[in-house]
Amino acid sequence: MASEYEYTALSHPKGSIRLLTIQADNQDEPLRGQLTETALEEHPKYITLSYTWGGATATKDLQLDGKRFKIRPNVFDALRRLRKNLGSFTIWIDAICINQDDLDERSAQVSIMRQIYESADRTIVYLGENSHGKKLQEFCETLYDFTSSFPALAAVVNSPFPPGSHVKDLTAFGLPGRNGPQWRAFFRLTSHVWFVRVWAFQESLVSRNCDIVDGDLVFPQARLFETITALFFELRMFQYVANLDVMKWMQVAQRCDMVLKAQHLPSPVDGRQSWSRSSLINLLRSSIGAGASDPRDFVFALLGISLEADEPTLQPDYQQDVDEIYKRVAKYMVKTGSANLLLDCALTHPPSGWPTWIPRWDAGVNDVKHTWTWTRGTTSRMHHHFRAVGDSSTKGFRCEDSYTLVGRGIVFDRIENTGYRSRFWNKNYDIENTMNLVDRIAQLTSMLAEIQHPYGTGRDAIQAIARTVVMGDRMDADTGTAAHADALAHWLPAAEARIIHDDLTPDHGKTLKSIARIRQSKDFLSLGKDPAGAKYARQFFDEVLNTSLACTPFTTSRGYLGLTTERARAGDVVVLLPGCEVPLVLRPKGDGTFNYVTTCYVQGIMLGEAWNEDDAEEIGIV
Repeated sequence: MASEYEYTALSHPKGSIRLLTIQADNQDEPLRGQLTETALEEHPKYITLSYTWGGATATKDLQLDGKRFKIRPNVFDALRRLRKNLGSFTIWIDAICINQDDLDERSAQVSIMRQIYESADRTIVYLGENSHGKKLQEFCETLYDFTSSFPALAAVVNSPFPPGSHVKDLTAFGLPGRNGPQWRAFFRLTSHVWFVRVWAFQESLVSRNCDIVDGDLVFPQARLFETITALFFELRMFQYVANLDVMKWMQVAQRCDMVLKAQHLPSPVDGRQSWSRSSLINLLRSSIGAGASDPRDFVFALLGISLEADEPTLQPDYQQDVDEIYKRVAKYMVKTGSANLLLDCALTHPPSGWPTWIPRWDAGVNDVKHTWTWTRGTTSRMHHHFRAVGDSSTKGFRCEDSYTLVGRGIVFDRIENTGYRSRFWNKNYDIENTMNLVDRIAQLTSMLAEIQHPYGTGRDAIQAIARTVVMGDRMDADTGTAAHADALAHWLPAAEARIIHDDLTPDHGKTLKSIARIRQSKDFLSLGKDPAGAKYARQFFDEVLNTSLACTPFTTSRGYLGLTTERARAGDVVVLLPGCEVPLVLRPKGDGTFNYVTTCYVQGIMLGEAWNEDDAEEIGIV
């Protein structure tokens, strides 16, 4: 029996790599190959493999320089597939070409991972074996042609409901019906865990000539990503295909969209993929809910493509505990003025002893729920629309040795009463989100009627409700500040007609009664209805879909309306801190410090109306 392979240390771990050359053999023959060290500066010819490690153990045999080397089943299958397609080839695979037991080598090689993928002639994304790969490839090509040629959706701007309804009859466009097996195969492919793997983002972004391989399917990554984003964001066809996990597929579409937006045309000189760097904090935020075998990789996998790639205090170190790495990142972000970006990534329910303001980057999507999370691409922040503390800077924050975040701010008000989240959430994208919005408006109308508030009566009161629902002034540039109330006035009867023409259920009946109560309220009766508002009804609805349906309404002791998350409760305080564009919700601990809860929107204070630096006092968040 052959002895086990033993690595020879790399001579220059930050400049050289090992490459695996697989011999061309019959498919029945064992896998055989050789490892050789080469310097990246010598521009070797090789391909790279992008795949998922998964939980499987290394049980398959690879003959490496005549010695036995155990590899995972998916790596084994990938090598056999490539041997079948390519014959002999040279490849870089992290599980084989890095000595994973040498933590110093692993740290050094991870620090040059971007260069490894950039320098490769081609990257193969291996998703697995699929006996129907050729048929699936044909369907992918059909979908790509369909999404590339479909007319612009601007023609439906007068509809108060989401675009995509005119593609509801899929067969009219030569596509399978909503229960067609082709759709199931396509969504199985595009729901593969690789699409949300944290390392996959870097590998997809920087690689040239990147192809997706699933059995006999070989499809260009760029075309597949363009198809996915068009189906989800532009055509919204996910609502017409049966039994689809919409939230999971939304995350996939967001990742594809991020890659496409960051990439530019390849270099005409050497064919290298050109791309834009982002700040590390934005990359971290947009990767919440991604997958990684090692929780430290949620930072290290993104560092190389970030603006801070060369920052000495952030370099990969697999000798360090994951908690210390996350705290190290947090201290750096506070020091460089990004404390505000950290706060809306903090855990919804942090574990005992963990600072409530420091994110854990290995958290799942459902573990990080803050007021602004339902937008296209998780890097999108509505915060930049607001300046609740004027033009102050987050560089006034400091992180103490005890990991207390300290800044000078104002405790503006206390939450008096909270409502409830929307009753439905993406069961049926079209009709039920219409019912959600009616429910939200009814809640706010009722809450406002029960308190003394600063918003006035009639049109002014309805305007406050409408602007709260869309979280502020983002329509103002196009419509003027008075259009929110008029848009709402035109949207309600359209919503009523839409609900009546659907299959009526008890929930539909409740919603119709809510519409009647809203339209009969004293403030609404005095509103009137400006005909000019009709053209903004659709925009009003889309703004709500992109912002607030996942939020919880609340009122404060001083009568202000707001939206936040379901974690906020009566007794929490609304705080303004320098550099934080939106108010924070903090929970008093009783010792003068606070736990961080979430962010919030408060109608009437989002443009600095309540901020006075002279009233600021030191506030500590633990």
